[in-house]
Amino acid sequence: MKIIACVDNRLGMMFNHRRVSFDRYIVDDLQDLLDREPIIVNADLACKISKKLSVQISNTIMIDTDKYQWIENVNLSNYQYEITDLILYYFNRDYPYDIELGIDLSLYEIQNRKDFKGYSHDKITRIIYRLKDN
Repeated sequence: MKIIACVDNRLGMMFNHRRVSFDRYIVDDLQDLLDREPIIVNADLACKISKKLSVQISNTIMIDTDKYQWIENVNLSNYQYEITDLILYYFNRDYPYDIELGIDLSLYEIQNRKDFKGYSHDKITRIIYRLKDN
């Protein structure tokens, strides 16, 4: 399973049924990174990003897929060992949250790291993780 998520410093994703934040330049970065590879998103997010990214809409987690899934409203602790690849966009801030990512990042190794200026954030950090071979 491959996951994309936007998180704050403490891996929070949502608060009161809303994203902790969003930045349109993340979509540009993903477009360059995935080279038009289709990603799976929920219907709410699809309307924000589908003009630039090729999307497949699903409101459930799809375990048996080789496509990236943009997750924002599900704690992934139950899927910890199913996730092989992970792209996290950090907003480098502490936001209030009630849904967190739920993944132990010590099980992953960093493949790539990139800092860039966002549209609404001075600094966004993208880190690509891959599950360690144990």
